[in-house]
Amino acid sequence: MNKRYVLDAAGVEAVNRAISRVGNMPPAMLDTNRRHRITVTEGGGYEYNGYFKVVNASEYDEEGKLTSAKVRIVNGAAVDQSAEHVAGTVLAYSKVYNVAAATIPVIGNSAETTYVYLRFKDISADNPFEFVSSKDTTLHDGIGNYLQLARIAPGMASVEQILSTSVAVKIGNPYQADFYIAPAGNGKLQVASGETDVGIFAGASIATNSVCTVYLVLNFDKNKHEYTMSLSLEKSEDVPWWKLAQVSGSHVVQSWTGGAIYWGMRFLL
Repeated sequence: MNKRYVLDAAGVEAVNRAISRVGNMPPAMLDTNRRHRITVTEGGGYEYNGYFKVVNASEYDEEGKLTSAKVRIVNGAAVDQSAEHVAGTVLAYSKVYNVAAATIPVIGNSAETTYVYLRFKDISADNPFEFVSSKDTTLHDGIGNYLQLARIAPGMASVEQILSTSVAVKIGNPYQADFYIAPAGNGKLQVASGETDVGIFAGASIATNSVCTVYLVLNFDKNKHEYTMSLSLEKSEDVPWWKLAQVSGSHVVQSWTGGAIYWGMRFLL
């Protein structure tokens, strides 16, 4: 049986230098003031013990044959990783979330190489995150709501940690000024509030198609003699509009990244 040692500050610095030389993780990632440490064995290997650690949680029969491929995403520093606890902390859309540890099935029962992701799915939900597995090497919705955690070899032969951190990670649309786009669940997008020269747009959600464009349109109420703003999937020749996003399947491209909108710059109001 291999003996295991927890490094002191000097040891941590030496391991960081060695790891950075082979490109596995950036130097100075470890913090000796935290419980998230690397544990080194006599054989020269190391074990990641930080946020969002992915571990094999599969089920096997009496002969050791894999029957149900699963992984558990945990905080590697947790005393009891099977108990309920916070697996990691995420900063998303100007809010800090604690993401609970969870066990998920591996897609295809690990018949081929698979990947584990953290996904931000609904900005209006109290718990907007979920863990998913996929055969795709990268899952990307265009606005940064997927984070790759680990790579799993066929047959659960190994679980390779990709994300290595002991601090809060960032996720979500990098553009977070006026009219930013975020997922709202069930095929909807949430457009944040924004300032215009005719008033404040309060923000709203819109159900999207597989291929569409999201527009902000300006309407004039002749009875009230005022302008109102709404979201639309169609560009009208009768009302002024700005293009906010282009949608293709689950991929979203934020088109408007200019802050406030000034209708008078483009339209005769």
